[in-house]
Amino acid sequence: MHECRHCGSTDHVDVACPLLQSSELEAMSMRAPASNHAATKPFRDCRAQLRLALSQREDDPARVWLELMSLRESASKLPAMVGDDPMLKGDVDRFRAKLEAELFMLTEEVDDEVLAPLYAWVDLLRRRNRIDREIVTARGNVKASRAARRDRTRAPRAEDESAKQLEVATKELAWSRSAAATELPLATMVVWRQGGWDSRRAELPTDPKEVQRLGAEAVAIVATVPPTRAVGRPVFPRSRSDVVAAAATAGLALLATVLGVALESALLDGVAVIAWLATAAVGGLFVLARVRAAAETRAAVAAVWATLFASEQTVALESEVGWLDALRDAFRARRTFDEAKSEGRQIDDLRAWRPDLRDFVVEVAKQGDDASSALELDGGMSLAPGKVD
Repeated sequence: MHECRHCGSTDHVDVACPLLQSSELEAMSMRAPASNHAATKPFRDCRAQLRLALSQREDDPARVWLELMSLRESASKLPAMVGDDPMLKGDVDRFRAKLEAELFMLTEEVDDEVLAPLYAWVDLLRRRNRIDREIVTARGNVKASRAARRDRTRAPRAEDESAKQLEVATKELAWSRSAAATELPLATMVVWRQGGWDSRRAELPTDPKEVQRLGAEAVAIVATVPPTRAVGRPVFPRSRSDVVAAAATAGLALLATVLGVALESALLDGVAVIAWLATAAVGGLFVLARVRAAAETRAAVAAVWATLFASEQTVALESEVGWLDALRDAFRARRTFDEAKSEGRQIDDLRAWRPDLRDFVVEVAKQGDDASSALELDGGMSLAPGKVD
C-alpha cells in the first residue's frame, strides 16, 4: 500500500496530506532562513504552529479551531514588526490570509454542536476576565490613594472586606471635609508662621487618627484663649509693672528676713513669712503661665496642622472612597457571575465537557483580552474616578 511521503500515513495520497504546505508557505520557508530580521523567529514559530494544527484537523477539529484562534492573535502582532521589510511584510500578509482561509473553511466544515460551546466558553471567560481586570484596576487605585496619604492599610481582597473599608473611609472623609472647613483664629496662623512650621512638617504626626485626636484637643484649648490676648503669650507677667511688683515682693521678703533675724522682731519675722509666701505664689504663677503658654503654642500648631492635613487628605480620600465603591461593586459582580447558572456555572459545565481543552480556551480568551486590558491599564490608574458626593 502506498505511504504518504510527507507523514507516512496510508489513508491518503501525497497531495492530500495535511502537512503539505501551500505554494505561498513553501516560498516563505525557502526565504525565511536567510533573513536576519527580528520578526523572523516569531514568524517561523507561527508557521510551525499552523502546520502542526492542520495536521490534527481530522482528529480533533475543536482543538484545531482553538489553536487557529490563538494563532490569529499571535499573527496579528507581526505586521507592526515587519513594517521596515516590504518582502517580509508581503510574506506575513500572505500567511495571515492563508490562516484566515483555513479558519473560515474549518468553521464552515465543523458542526455548530462542536463550535457553539467553544464560542460560549471563550466569551464567558472573557467576560469574567473583564471583571477581574476591573478588580485589579480598582484595587491598584485604592493602593495609590492610600500611598498618597501615607496609609499602609492593605487593600481589600473580598467583597465583605471592601464594604467594611468603604464604611470606614466614608467616615474618615466626612471628618476630613469637616476639619478642612474649620475656621481657626488668625492668631493660630501667626503662631504657625512664626514657628516656621511650613518647613518643619516632618516633625509633626502623620497618622490620621493621631492628627484627628490632637486637632480636636487643640481646638478646645485655643477656644479658651480670650480674644484680647495672643495665643501662646504668657498671662503673667503681662507688663513691666508686674515685673516690678514681683521683684519688690522678693526684695521685701529678703529684707524682712534679714532685719527680723538681726532685731529678733516677731513682727518682722511675720512680715518675712508673708512676703516669702507671696514671692512663691508669684513664682508659681510665672511657671504656670509659661506652661500654659507653651501648651497654647502646641495647640495652635496642632490645630493648624489638623486643618492643613485634612485639606490634603480630602483629595486622596475622595479618590479612595470612589475606588473602594467601584471595588466593592466589582467583587459583587464577580460573585453574581460565578453563581449564575448561565455564566459561572456554565463555565464549570464546559470544563467538565472537554477538560483537555481548558488551557487552550483560557489562552484564546486571554489573548483576545490583551488589547483591551492594555488600554484599561494605561488609563486606569487615575486618582480621580469621579466626584464623591
